[in-house]
Parts: sequence; C-alpha cells; structure tokens
Amino acid sequence: TTLGDPAAGGSEACFVSVIKPGSSSPYAFIDLPADDCVQGIEVDEGLGTVNGTTHVGQKMYTFRSSNDTIAYSVDIRGPFNAFVAGLPASQQFSIPDGWVLHMHDLTTDKSNHRAYQTIHTIGDAATVEPPEGTVVVEEADEITGRWVAEVNTNPRSRDFKRVRIIDLSNGQSVPAVRTHGDAVE
Repeated sequence: TTLGDPAAGGSEACFVSVIKPGSSSPYAFIDLPADDCVQGIEVDEGLGTVNGTTHVGQKMYTFRSSNDTIAYSVDIRGPFNAFVAGLPASQQFSIPDGWVLHMHDLTTDKSNHRAYQTIHTIGDAATVEPPEGTVVVEEADEITGRWVAEVNTNPRSRDFKRVRIIDLSNGQSVPAVRTHGDAVE
C-alpha cells in the first residue's frame, strides 16, 4: 500500500497493513522503504510467516505473524543478474541502467517452504509503475518477463534465503523475443 503523491509534493510511503480479527486493536501497519511497496502476499502457517513480493523494489519480504515485524528481505535482482550472465552467449542480454524487475503473483509452497514470484517485465520503474490513475495504452520499451524467482524460506535449510531463477521461456530468448508485441508476431 502506498500513501502520498510525490508529483503533488507528498512523499510516498510504503507499508503493509495487518488485520487481526477479534482484537481490540484490529489494525496494524509495518513500515517499508519507499520503493519497496509489497503486493502479492501469502501466509506460511507452518513457519508463522507471511511472504510478500515488491512490485518494483526487486526484493521479497518475509514478515513475522507473531509480532507483525519484518523478519528479513531477500534481494532478487543480484541472483537474476547472475542467472542472465550464466546463459549461453546467444541468449544473454543487457538490462539498461535504471531498469527494474517488475514482479507480481507471489505464491508460497507451504510444504517445502518456498516462495515464488513472477518476474512480469523488466523496464524503467516509471513505466512499469505509472502514477495511479494513468491509463497506459502504448506498449513501453521493456523486456517481457518469462521467469519465476524461487526463494527458500525454510530457516532450518542449509540454503535458507537462496534464490533460484526458473526459466519459463520455452526457448524464446530475450534477443529473439524482447517484448509482448514480439511474442505475438
């Protein structure tokens, strides 16, 4: 959730709202850095946590259900850059300065304690997250996402917080199919 409009002189603030049914104070808020607005959350009851992906903050957060605080965050961009660098030369691509991973659709595997978030597109932050109320008609210059970031959220695991990028491209490399329009053609 965000508050304020930087264009109108306000400051943007990100927070997670917590609702506690049956409590005398049923609402709580967890403050987040301004660029880390979380969307897409899911509870992992077995760990007593809630996982949430940032829209353009390039991170995943895990919150403690017991006291409504941030347990930790995990960088997705660094492991994604390493993934791209490890692709065959013909499939590698560069990401322009200032472009961000635009993520959605977090889900949690509650048996194996993994969180998954879709890398929807890669583009300029102002383009992938236009001001509220803006109608976007034209396709912006962006890279169509075709990946899922898996994060190990099991603190008892030897690879706790490890990020694994899962390629869903089905052979459609970024150099060959860069945008949504390219995929349709």
